Amino acid sequence: MAAPGQPSRRDPQHGSRAFYASCAFGAVGVVVVLVGIATASNGVALAGYVLGTLSLVAALAWRSELIQAWRSRKGPPRNRAGQSRPRRPGSPGSTRPRSS
Repeated sequence: MAAPGQPSRRDPQHGSRAFYASCAFGAVGVVVVLVGIATASNGVALAGYVLGTLSLVAALAWRSELIQAWRSRKGPPRNRAGQSRPRRPGSPGSTRPRSS
């Protein structure tokens, strides 16, 4: 548990498993791709490509965590007057049906 005033380990802004996985997959993937190119081995280069793809997927998961944390701090979207914006008809959470 974090000390008072210190960020918790689960705070997405200060790192999460998805962030560290993205960095690790990306770093290892670059090295593997370069080794595959240097040795003209398609299999090794493909393995590096797969690691790069896993890095991007982990980065998207981390981005999702950041957005979720931001929304929980900010509250519902508001317009310039400070009022909650009504949802568009037919959007998730809207009580009004979509007009045809």
